[in-house]
Amino acid sequence: MKIKKITAPTLKEATLLVKEEFGSDAIILGSKVVESNDKYHTKLFELTVGMEPDLQELEEIDEKPENYDPYEEVSKRLKTESFTNTQTKSEEITIDPAKVLPKKNISLDPYKITKQDIKEVIDVLKYNEVDSNIIKVIMDQLQKNKKLLNKNNLEKHVLVGLSSLINTTKLNVSKNKKAKYVTVVGPTGVGKTTCIAKLAAITKILHGLDVGIVSIDTYRLGAIDQLKIFSEISEIDLLVAYDKSDVPEIIKKFKNKDLVFVDTVGRSQKNSEELNNIKDLISMMPIEQVYLAMNTSTSKKAMFDIAERFKVFNYDALIFTKLDEGIAFGNMLNVSLNFATPIVYLTNGQTIPDDIIAAESDMIAKIIYSGKLN
Repeated sequence: MKIKKITAPTLKEATLLVKEEFGSDAIILGSKVVESNDKYHTKLFELTVGMEPDLQELEEIDEKPENYDPYEEVSKRLKTESFTNTQTKSEEITIDPAKVLPKKNISLDPYKITKQDIKEVIDVLKYNEVDSNIIKVIMDQLQKNKKLLNKNNLEKHVLVGLSSLINTTKLNVSKNKKAKYVTVVGPTGVGKTTCIAKLAAITKILHGLDVGIVSIDTYRLGAIDQLKIFSEISEIDLLVAYDKSDVPEIIKKFKNKDLVFVDTVGRSQKNSEELNNIKDLISMMPIEQVYLAMNTSTSKKAMFDIAERFKVFNYDALIFTKLDEGIAFGNMLNVSLNFATPIVYLTNGQTIPDDIIAAESDMIAKIIYSGKLN
C-alpha cells in the first residue's frame, strides 16, 4: 500500500485534494490538526492516505508471502505510529482502524473486480498450460479495458483476449476443375489415418465432392487394410503408392477428382532421413495443402520439437488430435502462435466422420480456458 500525507486549511479542502489525486479508491488512514512552519503557525488539517496498487502491479502478487494481509499491516501501523510531524505542533485525533478500514473481503462495489479475481484468472491460464508471455498479453488487454471490467464480464473479456490470439483457417471444399491434393503428416500414433478417413467422409457426405484417398503408409501393419475397409464402406476410391514409380499412374487415375487425401507414414521427428524420404515421395504429387497433426496430450517441449523438425514439409496448418484424451489445452495456442501457423481441425474421438471439428477461434478459446470440450 502506498502512503501519503495531504494538508489543507480545512478538512473539506483536504478531502477534495485526496479525491482529486487518488480517486475514490483511496483509504484515509489517519487525520490530525497541525500547525504550519511559518511565523503565523496557521492550523492545517493533515490526512494520511493509503492507496492500493493498480492492476499493472499484479505481477507483484506472487512475491508476497501467502499469509500477507494488507489490512492487518495497516492496522498495526495505525496502532504503533503517531504520524507526528516533528517540525510542527500537533493536536492528535484518535482514529479507530476498524472504522477507517473496510472489512476484509467486502467491497463497496460487489461487482468490482479485485486482485484476487485477476490472480484466479492467471492461475486458470497457468493450469491450462498457457505460456507466461501469452498470459502477460491477456493481462495487458485487461489493463487497457479495466474501466469496463466487472465480476460479471471478466471471463468474457479473458475469452475475447484469448480468441484474438488464435488464428484459424479452413479447407476449401468446393468442386475443382482439377484434383486438389491434401496431405496430413506427423509423428507416429497421432491419428493421421483416422483423420484422413474423417476428412474424406465429411467432404463426400456433407459437401458432395468426388473424393479419393492415396496411402503411402505401407510400413505400418494393418494400415492399408484399415483404409480398404473404410473405402469399401464409404465407396471412396483408394490407391496405394508403394514407391515413386506408382505416383504417375495414381495422378492419372485421380485426375478428375475434386479432392485427394494423401495418408503418410508416421515417423519420429528425430528421424530426419525418414522424414526426407516421405517428403521426396509426396513431392511427386501436386500437393496444395499440408497439415501437421499432433496429439494434444503431448508435452509442450515435445510439441515444439515436432513443429520445428516437421518444417521440412513446409506445412500450412495444424490439426490437434485426441482432445478427448487431453487434460490441458493451452499448448494448441502456444504452438500456433510460436510457429505462426493457423489451426484447421480438432479431433476428439475415433468415430468417423463425427469426431472432427472445423477450428474456430471462439470455440478454441473456450476449450483452453475451461479445460473442457463443451
